[in-house]
Amino acid sequence: MARTMPIMLRVLILCMYCVPVHVFARTTIPIVSSTGALTPTVIEASKWTAFVSWSQNAARIGIEYWPLVAHTATLTFAPKPGYTLSDIDIARIAITGAQRTTVTNERTLTAVFPNTLDLKPVLVYSSVCRRFGCRIMPTLTQAKLIARTATTEQWIDARLLDYEQRLSAQMQTYDQVVLPIIRDQFGTLPDVDGNGTVDVYATFLPQGQLGYVSYADQQLDAYRNGNAPNFGETIYLDDSVVVAQNTFFQRVLVHELQHIANRRWSDLWLNEGLSEAASHVYFTSIGIPGLQENITAFNNHPERYTRNVTDWRNDSLSYAKSYLFVQYIRTRIEAKYGRNAVPVYRELLALDQGVYDSEDAVALLVRKYVHPSYTFDAFVYEFEQALQRKDATGPYGFNGESFFAQLR
Repeated sequence: MARTMPIMLRVLILCMYCVPVHVFARTTIPIVSSTGALTPTVIEASKWTAFVSWSQNAARIGIEYWPLVAHTATLTFAPKPGYTLSDIDIARIAITGAQRTTVTNERTLTAVFPNTLDLKPVLVYSSVCRRFGCRIMPTLTQAKLIARTATTEQWIDARLLDYEQRLSAQMQTYDQVVLPIIRDQFGTLPDVDGNGTVDVYATFLPQGQLGYVSYADQQLDAYRNGNAPNFGETIYLDDSVVVAQNTFFQRVLVHELQHIANRRWSDLWLNEGLSEAASHVYFTSIGIPGLQENITAFNNHPERYTRNVTDWRNDSLSYAKSYLFVQYIRTRIEAKYGRNAVPVYRELLALDQGVYDSEDAVALLVRKYVHPSYTFDAFVYEFEQALQRKDATGPYGFNGESFFAQLR
């Protein structure tokens, strides 16, 4: 399959189709937007006048603009003479076609409408090969929408259209398997673009890269400062993941979803350890005791006992030690309180998202649940001893979990 990259895709900004609003008498009143702009609208009813203003999410590369995920109508209510705001039951107003409506205060109702486009350009970090070699650089790709649900928008690279059915099949267990792991054990997902969904985009990634999440996609400042992110929570998956076994697809997907939950982004060594913890939870839920590739990577690396867990080098040992360290935190706490008695991952992520750096977050957690005298360095020292001794009880082991007995 040819991997040619379009230089620039030009997508017209399409305005919102006319949206009817049902009022108390169930009369249909349209909110109208015109071509090229979302125009202000005024709606008259017996008790009130609603002033409607429109906004839309858009992204920018050079001089190219396109709508992304949502149009928002804001209805500001003013009572007519003889009535007061208490006479207006804003919550009873149903807006046909809205993805959701929210009463923000006693006089304001917002309605979010899904974007109806099924094609859009997406900026992806991919391998671009020229005469003198290959480089990883941002490339504009064309994405096609293949499914939209209450929790996801599923997009596929236009060069991978024969993978549509496979991606759709892989995503069928997202709501029942992947999403609950994050919500239950790590925390609620952010929603910077206000559409309530996560985009999953299958495309071509650099060799060896299975998936990624871009921090800039979730930052309004990055969007406003012209860094050209794809505004909104997005997971990028390599085509090889889409056609892999379902368990491997879910393993990668839940790993990346934790990165989205980790909205402020901790130090990589802890962030990746938490993402590997999400995959660990998935595997244990289907009867697989842990991430075997991390055990193997650790055992085969000559620096396994000399490199500090915080020394992130983006290699197999970095992933292995960060994974093992987070599992060590979990087993130390469970040794004292019992299995699943403490939401270890959720509390660690919450601390890490606060005013603390990653080392402080770990120290605070172990002082809270293991012993109040711990420093981060003292805890890491015991972790390093546990990797070698693997005691069945006490600080120099993994609470007797047989999976970690494979470490050598």
